[in-house]
Amino acid sequence: MKGRSSYPHSIVSLMVAILLVTGCTHILKTSDFSTLQTGSPLRGVPSKTFAFKEFKRVRNVDDPALVAQVGAHTLVLDQPITTFVANQIRKELERNGHKFVNISSDVKADFIVEGSIYDFTYRVQQRLFSTNQTAHTGVKIMISCIPTEKGVFMKSYEGAYTTGGGLAGWKSSLNQALVAMIKEISTDTELVEFIKK
Repeated sequence: MKGRSSYPHSIVSLMVAILLVTGCTHILKTSDFSTLQTGSPLRGVPSKTFAFKEFKRVRNVDDPALVAQVGAHTLVLDQPITTFVANQIRKELERNGHKFVNISSDVKADFIVEGSIYDFTYRVQQRLFSTNQTAHTGVKIMISCIPTEKGVFMKSYEGAYTTGGGLAGWKSSLNQALVAMIKEISTDTELVEFIKK
């Protein structure tokens, strides 16, 4: 009986292994990512204007859109990850009544936002009778008052999502991890208190 019950799982694991070695490039459209829908204490803060500097990525890779290399499969976004993460944070601020502008020498804003992305990864872990997939996102944000003498806020935020299944679910897993990270930012009471200044 044990041999029979493990047979379907063995077939699934074999299919995943075959997929991992018959590679190609998979592109995820960033427009397909969902945004946070829950309430946020950011909405209770009077409207502020944020000037965004270009975000940076800690991981040194040739392709700025690369998410992961899983076997022979290359997983990428349709734009640089730094641009995408910054845009998602902007959208969350806008959703809660705030504004953003691009940085310039004579910028008129309440805060300057800088970001360093230290995690935006996807992994497939194949076990004997199962396959798990895990997505992680992480960004360190620095928000400076204008003028900076008024204060600087710096904090790291992360999101993670793990589920069963193989490579086919990588888009959904990344989406869930990203939403979790944006929720951390949007509901952070320390951040809310800082931008109330």
